Amino acid sequence: MTSQSTLNWMNEGLVEYNRQISDRAFRPNILLDGLPPNVEDLIDSAVIKPGYMKESGLKLVNGVRMEFGKMCVRCAIPNIDPKTATHTAEPGKWLVKNRPRRLDVPKATFGVNAEFDVSEGKHLITDDDKFIITGEKTSL
Repeated sequence: MTSQSTLNWMNEGLVEYNRQISDRAFRPNILLDGLPPNVEDLIDSAVIKPGYMKESGLKLVNGVRMEFGKMCVRCAIPNIDPKTATHTAEPGKWLVKNRPRRLDVPKATFGVNAEFDVSEGKHLITDDDKFIITGEKTSL
């Protein structure tokens, strides 16, 4: 999981390298909008509250709880320029310099792992759903 603002922040930093990286290069399962850059690193838990769900026929009273884990260590795939298929140093080198590192793995990070508690039932996440932060990490 990552946020659009974090992706935008990284791309602003990569302007001098003439690289723009799509969210598809990182393959996030969830791309949040409306958060400050990199704040997903600090979220410990959240709830996704359903928006208007008439078409789905699903009923969720309390929403879907998410637990946020460690920051995601990045592989070299985002460093491949999709236009030329050549391997570049960016964004990996830039991420190592500008993003926090996981203490257990000193490599580039981008996004965080998240787990869902589906004990309340299944739910198709939509753009109408509300993302509510319910806890903050005390340390990275």
